[in-house]
Amino acid sequence: MNKKCLTAIVLVALFACFTVTQTAHAYGKHSGYSGKKGHGCSMSEGKFNCTLSKVLNKKKELVLNPEQISQIKKLSSEVKKNLITRDAKIKTLKVEIDTLMWEFPFSSEGVNELVAQMYSLKTEKTQYVISAYSRLEAILTEDQIQKLKDL
Repeated sequence: MNKKCLTAIVLVALFACFTVTQTAHAYGKHSGYSGKKGHGCSMSEGKFNCTLSKVLNKKKELVLNPEQISQIKKLSSEVKKNLITRDAKIKTLKVEIDTLMWEFPFSSEGVNELVAQMYSLKTEKTQYVISAYSRLEAILTEDQIQKLKDL
């Protein structure tokens, strides 16, 4: 009797350990931890926002004046608002495409038109971010840009 009871306890303990490690492993994969130490920006932020954060965090090393800091913060706010608006339009088009695709028979011409609009918006979004980089470069001096590259 004791041998059966001991065997049952050991098996339950092993099963519990196996279940706990598998659960911990599954939660660890989706925690958002990138595994890179010192990585200051999360994956959801765009590269431009990371660049702006880096500039503002290194304002003493870059010797930014108060006017430049104000302009950079204004640019950051403007870019974030604009990108949110553009992302919302793109997501709305995705929903419209999905809605058309569920109809049977669906209009391939209508779907193709919406897909073209969606990728046109994505192109405009990318071009906007590129123009934001050039606006940031216009705010900074040549020495500050070089120091930023060195950091």
